[in-house]
Amino acid sequence: MNNSPQNSVPFYRRGSWLITISVAVVSAIVFFAILKPGYKEINSIRTEVAEKRQRLQAAVGLNAEMLQTRQKIDRCETLLASWRKYIPTEQGLPKIFGIMQKISKNTGVSTLKFEPQAHIKLAGTEQIPVAMQCTGSFAQIFAFLREMETFNPLIWENRVNIENKSTTGEVAHCELSFTIFSDNPENSN
Repeated sequence: MNNSPQNSVPFYRRGSWLITISVAVVSAIVFFAILKPGYKEINSIRTEVAEKRQRLQAAVGLNAEMLQTRQKIDRCETLLASWRKYIPTEQGLPKIFGIMQKISKNTGVSTLKFEPQAHIKLAGTEQIPVAMQCTGSFAQIFAFLREMETFNPLIWENRVNIENKSTTGEVAHCELSFTIFSDNPENSN
């Protein structure tokens, strides 16, 4: 009998190391060639799914915001439609000026100066600034201002200055500037 170390280990034991090493090598090849790229792809898909979930949750919130915005637009369109009946056109301005003159006469105010200024063109409207001076008692001037404010909501008083110019206090002098909003014929819907 031979006592060499090679002969002392039984054959089936020597073969088991070969099988173990072979299985380990094949497992490493399978892991690095097939499973590792698969794991990367799975992680990529998971990341993509998480991003899409976030976008979906954001989109659900956008739906409510879109509904609120649509409601605001509807309210603005309703307000614009109601204001359209008050917006004078270029041809309607003399009528507006005539009504203002009639208001001053009806309230007992004497007009000293009435000067429409250069038109300021905006997106869909025009602003027509007007400078005016008048005299009358304080009660007459206040009645005139009240009538002007209620006559047309698109006439905005910018500045009002009332001074007592007489020694008796019966006659007041009023300087005012106001803006009339008119339809812009160049850019109107």
